[in-house]
Amino acid sequence: MKRIAPGLQAIRAPLILAALALTGCYLSAPADPSTVPQGERLRVVLTEQGMERLRSMAPQVEREVSGRLMRLTADSMTIATEIGTSTALGPALGGIRQPLTFARAEITEVTVPRLGRGRTFLLVGVAVAGAAYLATELLDLGGAGGGLPPPGNPGSPFRIPF
Repeated sequence: MKRIAPGLQAIRAPLILAALALTGCYLSAPADPSTVPQGERLRVVLTEQGMERLRSMAPQVEREVSGRLMRLTADSMTIATEIGTSTALGPALGGIRQPLTFARAEITEVTVPRLGRGRTFLLVGVAVAGAAYLATELLDLGGAGGGLPPPGNPGSPFRIPF
């Protein structure tokens, strides 16, 4: 079993939590469908009528549908939703997408992901503080037993901690 340095072990959980929290830097912002560029990621909330029509195509239906905007007309919106991943043709294929077309009347809300500056600055600050702490623990700067030997004891060897 691989042993982890004591300083790294103490900070491992906060670093993992910070990395997971970085995905929370994006917030959903309401958007006017006419301002969303083609290919942009978005999320739509469907009416009951939209959910009923979608149930006829797919057994598991949720009120929210996420994907990329493919086409927008005056009365409809087509979204490419990811329905799975194929590894048969290699990683270059990526996700398998299914285009879904909804009437504008079947959509109650359209949101797009926007970067939350406050959350991002906070998480970057935590990451920098964690990295600084980790560096001092690994290099043992200013810790007990590290540094130069006390004066008056010239016989003790000088060791550089790693």
